[in-house]
Amino acid sequence: MSAEEGIKADVLPFGFLESSLATLTVLFTSLSSSGHGTWLSALQSCASYLHEMKDYGPVKGGKKKDLNAPKRTLSGFFLFCSKFCPKIKSTNCSISFGDVVKKLGEMWNNLSHSEKPAYITKSAKLRAKYEKDAANYKSEGKFDDAKGPANAAQKKVEAEEEEK
Repeated sequence: MSAEEGIKADVLPFGFLESSLATLTVLFTSLSSSGHGTWLSALQSCASYLHEMKDYGPVKGGKKKDLNAPKRTLSGFFLFCSKFCPKIKSTNCSISFGDVVKKLGEMWNNLSHSEKPAYITKSAKLRAKYEKDAANYKSEGKFDDAKGPANAAQKKVEAEEEEK
């Protein structure tokens, strides 16, 4: 194998980076004049690639999440899950998360038609509170429960239900 073939096997023409240009220059000078054409075109491709990639980067800006915005409410099913998930985990310590979710889904589907509306109405009350807070936040930039609106709103609704 000639020196030219060894160089071509060691260095891929489009796979080199900016730091390897000095190494390629040394390799290029050791080539015969017939091998210069291939490497010149490769170097030109590399230079144009580096020029194009100079300003490339991830997109800056974009929409940033507002940490003070009111949090969306949970659906009736998720309110049900938040109530029964700890109970399932306490009875079966070694159960996996996927199995817990399957068990909760089965329990939700097996609920009678008289039990589901309790969670759905609680969710609707929380949703109304969220919509009020969101409208207030959009208009003034403030809302009632600045320290965890979803949890505080849920506790308010639960307190109101206990009073009734």
